[in-house]
Amino acid sequence: MSKIEEIENNIIKDGLTDSLFEDFVSQLKRTPKSNRQQHCYRTAIQIPRNRIEDSIRIINYGLENFETSWFDLYTSYLFSGKIYEDNNNYLKAYESYIMARSALGEEHPDYIPSITLNILWTKLHIDGFVFSESISELYNKSNKINSLEKDFITNEYKLLVAKLPILENQGKTEKMICTLKTALKMINGNRTSRLNILLSKHRMIDNLQTTPESEKYLKALSKKYKLD
Repeated sequence: MSKIEEIENNIIKDGLTDSLFEDFVSQLKRTPKSNRQQHCYRTAIQIPRNRIEDSIRIINYGLENFETSWFDLYTSYLFSGKIYEDNNNYLKAYESYIMARSALGEEHPDYIPSITLNILWTKLHIDGFVFSESISELYNKSNKINSLEKDFITNEYKLLVAKLPILENQGKTEKMICTLKTALKMINGNRTSRLNILLSKHRMIDNLQTTPESEKYLKALSKKYKLD
């Protein structure tokens, strides 16, 4: 194990003290320039989520001090978004995902649907799952994620939930109720990932990750249309 890897493990396990941060910065300067920002965001994403200040401090240090490739810039903001989102700070997560999307420009189209889904999901939480033209536009772009990504149950769930205010706004009640029932099956554990058969061969499982806000929205919609 290298010295910087030892320091990173200590940060992840014990927390980011000022002296440990100074040691981390000192060791970063001894690593190849092309790897420095990667050390920052890869360490940050492994820190327990209740230590958000540590994670963001490390990512921001990488962003502020090192020249970066488009991929490192994109991943830094993507990981910032995930950290904020896991702490239910949807506004900060949304802002980070917007920056990640900006880092892509138009030169990396394969990444755009995936980051757009993150933008859509956080905006839904900020707006209270209310329809808007912006939500509709983001949904249409997010729905272009590749078939493998769509098969992950959390992505399937996000697209279903995002579709509900759109269908309701369009007056497509029957289709909306059908979509709602599918989403409710997911949160009730009655629908599993289409990928689990494949993943089980590698001793992995694809678990649904919801949010309290999205579940509350589904239950309110279920009550509204008397599905209880």
